[in-house]
Amino acid sequence: MQQNYCKDDEIDLLDLAKKIWKYKKQICIVTCGFIAIGLLYILFATPWYKATAAVETAYYNNETGMPQYITERSVRMHELRVKYIDGLKDIKDKNVMVDSIVADKDSANIFIITAFAKSNELLKKHIDEMVADLSEEDAIVLDEYKKVLREQLISIDSQVSYLKNDKIRNLKERIEYLKGVQIAKIDDQIDMLNKKEKLSDAGELKLMELMNIKDKILNDNIPKISDEISAITLVQIPDLMKKKSIIENRLSDFNFKTSHIISNIVLSDRPAKPKKLIILAISAIIGLMLSTFVVLVYDKFKTCNSENR
Repeated sequence: MQQNYCKDDEIDLLDLAKKIWKYKKQICIVTCGFIAIGLLYILFATPWYKATAAVETAYYNNETGMPQYITERSVRMHELRVKYIDGLKDIKDKNVMVDSIVADKDSANIFIITAFAKSNELLKKHIDEMVADLSEEDAIVLDEYKKVLREQLISIDSQVSYLKNDKIRNLKERIEYLKGVQIAKIDDQIDMLNKKEKLSDAGELKLMELMNIKDKILNDNIPKISDEISAITLVQIPDLMKKKSIIENRLSDFNFKTSHIISNIVLSDRPAKPKKLIILAISAIIGLMLSTFVVLVYDKFKTCNSENR
């Protein structure tokens, strides 16, 4: 029994082009149909706007005026990802969506937030809320640091008060005591010895001893106490006041910064999604490829059926 079959030949590009041209009308119709579907999707799809924000982590300026960052950037990024990406991924019909939180390549303490929303107003509000969450946590840490600085100020004030009101006063009273009591007693004893017509050897020794004691008090003890007062007045207290001024300056608001957006949030003027040209191009390509495949298959079956008859 003789069987009819359709023999496959090698692909002839010219013949293939002729077949495609033969069905050009059908191909064009199908392709245009897919383009129309793409246009309908673009017209009715919800527009999504894009925003990016560069965020710097919290810091305070140290004694040298250099920023001291209080938290690792990776920690802050992880906190935001958990709360605003992983924690919201199962929620449907979202108006705002955080797309990514990535480290900035040029800085060790800056990261970039990229988000999409149905309006720029929603984007700005959402990113501001994200940064505000970080700022609240940062403020607690920075307040603890400020507390330490304020305690240092209290300690300095206490030291200055002690030096002025106690130490210096006690030293001055000691000088007055030496001059008013000790020297007076020594002078009285010297006068008594000098009034005697003739002093014994013991008396002479006593007189010399008293003179030496008086000389030591006047030229050694009192000057040392005066020098100590000067050191307190001219060195210790000024050093403490200088240290106090530095700490007060470090407590200024400009030396503390919670996590914050650098410059402004970059908002898109036009919707970032859907991407109109890409959708139209994909629709046209799919329509062209699918219609071409279908007409070639159809023509092949048609040719085989004709040969089998």
